[in-house]
Amino acid sequence: MTREPPALKPGAIPLRPLDLSALYNGAVAAIRANPKATVGLTAVVVVISQLLNFALQAGPIAGLLGGVGGFDANSEDAFAAAFGIGYVGGALIGYVVTMLVTIVLSGMLTVTVGRAVFGEQTTPQAAWQRAKPRIWALVGLAVISGLLLAMPLAAGIAVVVGLALAVGPMAAVPAGFALTFAFLALYFYLIPVFALASPVLILERQTVFGALGRSMSLVRKGYWRLLGILILTSIIVGVVAGILGMPFSIGGQIAMGMGTSHSSGATMILGLALTTVGVMVAQIITLPFNAAVNVLLYTDQRMRTEAFDLVLQTEAITRERFGQPGIDPDQLWLPTRPPVQV
Repeated sequence: MTREPPALKPGAIPLRPLDLSALYNGAVAAIRANPKATVGLTAVVVVISQLLNFALQAGPIAGLLGGVGGFDANSEDAFAAAFGIGYVGGALIGYVVTMLVTIVLSGMLTVTVGRAVFGEQTTPQAAWQRAKPRIWALVGLAVISGLLLAMPLAAGIAVVVGLALAVGPMAAVPAGFALTFAFLALYFYLIPVFALASPVLILERQTVFGALGRSMSLVRKGYWRLLGILILTSIIVGVVAGILGMPFSIGGQIAMGMGTSHSSGATMILGLALTTVGVMVAQIITLPFNAAVNVLLYTDQRMRTEAFDLVLQTEAITRERFGQPGIDPDQLWLPTRPPVQV
């Protein structure tokens, strides 16, 4: 019995459909091959965004507990305002900032991992130049993705509340259960669609709706496998983030708990600072891995549904023989090229 020759592996992954081990090993290999454009870039972006988030929360807390706006620093009103405006309000604004920064970062990481498939190293500057034209499209994709979940949820809540007011609570309960299951079905269907849409948008240069449509077509075959891998990845990322951030989070919660008295503004800010450091550490490690898995899942799905591995193998052989790319790497991912037999 003859054994098949090993698949070509010019970069982070073997150029064949990937099993789970090859997928995760490839994600780690892509990060290790491009530390500046993955971990280094993530560290810079995360630190800046989290420091801004911290300032948006700590500034109002320090000001209100310091007597700004006529508040007595030792009054209940000052403490309530500091918590409401500073901690909660700043967190909401900071969440929006973090989301925008993460969107930009995901685009740059997609470029880096996409080129790591062929063993190419990418500098942060090069990743930015290639991702920059698609940033607004990525923001649009994030907005549309959010609306695809928020609008059905809002409509379902409105239906249940309307039934409860018009007919009575007992009539609204069955409708509430049915709509909840329908929303969960939509949510779990969209998990793989959203995961592949970002790589499609960057690597295939699709429009926002084109990326969603293309992602849906890729997800159609192998949906359950994609969903399982993505859920497993989110669990792994969540556990790792929790372990890395736990010491800082516990310290922050203790400090925040000690800061419930009116004169403990500094303690509140210290607790907030510790929590922010924990978030930084966790995101610097987990964001590159999560982005790499999404890009490699997209690559794997194209190999499984479109024989894209033949295109990649042909390019790898061309590079090996002639020492230079046969196709512009930015053109290689476009879906207009038919599979080429090696």
